[in-house]
Amino acid sequence: MGVALHITPRLLFATVYYNYYGDMKHVVETKRKGFVLCNRVGYVSHICEIFCLLGLTCVSSTEDFGIHRNCFTGFGICSFLNMFLSCVLSHWPRLSKSQMECCSAKKKLYIFLANVTSFALVMYLYWRHNAYCEPYVYSFFAMFEYAVIMTNMAFHSIAIDDFGKKYIMLLEDGR
Repeated sequence: MGVALHITPRLLFATVYYNYYGDMKHVVETKRKGFVLCNRVGYVSHICEIFCLLGLTCVSSTEDFGIHRNCFTGFGICSFLNMFLSCVLSHWPRLSKSQMECCSAKKKLYIFLANVTSFALVMYLYWRHNAYCEPYVYSFFAMFEYAVIMTNMAFHSIAIDDFGKKYIMLLEDGR
């Protein structure tokens, strides 16, 4: 229920990030097309990540294992792609970068690497549990599954650094 309620703000922030990167006028002009493409693919992957997370939350593995597995796989792929492209866009050559942008870019990279490591361990431990059914392997799988979720949450919480002193206003009639 909590994730379902959290979908709307996440969709809003996906759009805010898309506009945030899209409005960067100080990107080196010779690399602008690649920047725009990365931003668009990142936005689509961010939206897909959100809906896969919703599916993953709404359908448990005991309810329908196939849907749960596909949502987890989609969440992992889209999350990876979104985080990777966000790191790329944050480190993209620009004419100027504030200290806060540099700090945010570093945090994103470190958390992304922790997320990738956790996800790799989740896949390995899941395979090992199914192949050998050893004691405690599933417990370690579950622990690193939580690490994937926590690093995902930490990555998205960097929005506080990126937008901490900005306001979101919803206006009527395009005003």
